[in-house]
Amino acid sequence: MNSAQIKPLPNPDNATFKAVVYFKDGNTRTFYSYHTSYDAQEKKILMNDQTAFNKLSRLIERKYAGKYITALVYHKQTGRQVAKYCYDRLIQQTPLNFIYQGGGIKVVIN
Repeated sequence: MNSAQIKPLPNPDNATFKAVVYFKDGNTRTFYSYHTSYDAQEKKILMNDQTAFNKLSRLIERKYAGKYITALVYHKQTGRQVAKYCYDRLIQQTPLNFIYQGGGIKVVIN
């Protein structure tokens, strides 16, 4: 594999959201999520917080379904919990609004 084929690892410092998942087997894992896309017309990279949040939700709801006790999703910048899952059920979610701002979709927490 040459260096052109190696993708850089995601940087948790750039993440908009993080999820802490407490598994039934006693393990705990932290997942970070941010999403970028390239806008060819504007020739720049755009951040999309809505897609980042949806990716974490799908990871919890689909990939780890039946394998965890609790999963908590936090907005990294504020440290505020925005979603809580217990035994495959979403039991709490903070209303999130997403707005187009500065060339990307940003989250607004009420």
